[in-house]
Amino acid sequence: MDQVKYLMLQPTSFCNLDCKYCYLPNRDNRGKLGRETVERLVHLINKDHWLLNPRLSVIWHAGEPLALPLKKFEELVIEVNKIRNVSIQHFIQTNATLISDDWASFFQKYNIRIGVSIDGAQESHDSQRQYRDGRGSFKKAMEGISVLQKKNIPFSLIAVVTKQFLNNINGNIHFLASLGAKRIGLNFEEIESSNFKSSLTGEELGEPMGEIYSSLLELHNCGKIRSREIDRLFQPGKYSDSDAFCSDLKPFSFLNVSSAGDLSTFSPELLDATFRRRNFIYGNIHKVKSLTELFSSSLLQSDYKEILSGIAKCRKECEFFENCGGGEASNKVFENGTFASSNTMHCYVKIQVPISWASGSKNTKVKL
Repeated sequence: MDQVKYLMLQPTSFCNLDCKYCYLPNRDNRGKLGRETVERLVHLINKDHWLLNPRLSVIWHAGEPLALPLKKFEELVIEVNKIRNVSIQHFIQTNATLISDDWASFFQKYNIRIGVSIDGAQESHDSQRQYRDGRGSFKKAMEGISVLQKKNIPFSLIAVVTKQFLNNINGNIHFLASLGAKRIGLNFEEIESSNFKSSLTGEELGEPMGEIYSSLLELHNCGKIRSREIDRLFQPGKYSDSDAFCSDLKPFSFLNVSSAGDLSTFSPELLDATFRRRNFIYGNIHKVKSLTELFSSSLLQSDYKEILSGIAKCRKECEFFENCGGGEASNKVFENGTFASSNTMHCYVKIQVPISWASGSKNTKVKL
């Protein structure tokens, strides 16, 4: 059992958008995280405070967080800040369409770090990130980003790479770099939960991935913007030790709490997910007497046993293990049908292709 480094809270599973690749099955559900649920969570955390890493990241995600009324959101943040003996940093991942001056003032008041989801220039973005009536959300997202820019609020960007994104790689990446963000991160469209098929499936990705990384490296080296992918690509392999593996494969490294108080761990994407008529919920905040009680859950223990088998399989079979640490739990189960598996599309696009590309660029010099 690992210390909790990331506390992922779902203010609501509802989202005002209906992105084509969204993995959340309950994004029409308007249920909200209640103050009493957070109070109960904080009580249990303070009771077993040794479970927490001294530096705790609280991530508001898994739906559109700003769909919650601002006053209610502030009440929840105030409750979370009652967790004792840790340094707390709040993060919100938002589609930016609901950002207003009032929200911006709230971000500043509580020193909340903002991540904005935007999928490149308008054509690429609007092809995927749409309202339920099919309208693109680019214009409203840019209005939200403009508020952040005017208030001098730092933000990072997450873009989902889809087949549409690949039609204009250089243009999309340079557009993202023009927005003034501190950092860009790329997520490649995955097969997860209710997103049963990726537009990247069957695509020959070697050449476009090379173009993506070349563009990111150019921007990175000239100091225009940092890239999560370049940072990760050129850091030393950190999983070479035979006992080390990726943090989201350890129980409790992520503690995920749904708006209904359901508790999950491992990958955050497992929180609302169902697969073959089962879910990945190991308890409910209103029913457990302590957080350590979760670890004794027979379902959690069964899943963890599978996860450890999958890690052993990766270590034995994959030459990229030291760069990966055993993969991502959610990708394994949704792509391969079991945690006790190895290679995934996620591993291919995030680890294997970029490392192979970097290895072929012998004269590449990276400024970190």
